[in-house]
Amino acid sequence: MTSGLNSLIAAASLALLTASAALADETPLTITDQERPVAAMLQRLGAREGWAVTYEDDPLSSSERLSLELRYSRGSGKEAELDIQEAALRKLLEQHATHKKGTFRLERTEALWHVVPTSGSPFDAGIQLSGKKRPLRQVLTDFCAAVEKASGKRVVLGRVGSLPLDQVVTVPEGKASARVQLARLLAPLPGKSVWSLVYNEDLGGFILTAGKLVRVVPMAPPAQSTSGATPN
Repeated sequence: MTSGLNSLIAAASLALLTASAALADETPLTITDQERPVAAMLQRLGAREGWAVTYEDDPLSSSERLSLELRYSRGSGKEAELDIQEAALRKLLEQHATHKKGTFRLERTEALWHVVPTSGSPFDAGIQLSGKKRPLRQVLTDFCAAVEKASGKRVVLGRVGSLPLDQVVTVPEGKASARVQLARLLAPLPGKSVWSLVYNEDLGGFILTAGKLVRVVPMAPPAQSTSGATPN
């Protein structure tokens, strides 16, 4: 009996150590008192990790402000980067769903992750743009008009200043969802481009903002002298 008890204690201790090690390998990220906690968390992940994730708002979601903490693994070098990202993003959406503040699904198209409301989005609509080359600013304006016509929901262009708006771009051919069309349109631009589609109650519609993803790398602390000399 003593031997069995010792085995149980050893097994419990091993499980506790394993859980503690796993927790220590996870990176915490917290956002506080946010009206759109998922969007805020995605913005932080983009700045910290360089993950390219787009966001589409759920107008049916409550306006209650929330705080969330996400603990995610950065991997051990053996895991594929996309698997790490997917696990973290699904964990975030599952955690958010427990607060009954709207639910989201995760999609992957054109080298981008998309967080999309399960209740539907204007970007679910299929659109086809004119194939004529023209400045990006004009294409984005035409894109919003096409989404509005196809979805029946108002969509206007918001802040896009970090994109090369005067650059002449090739418009994607064929018909596809607005989400795929926008991803294809922005893919050839330098760097990674992401967007947010946010519902504005006063407007009675959605505002599209887009820009280049900028990863903020923390500055390393200044090197300390090892000579032992004391400054004068």
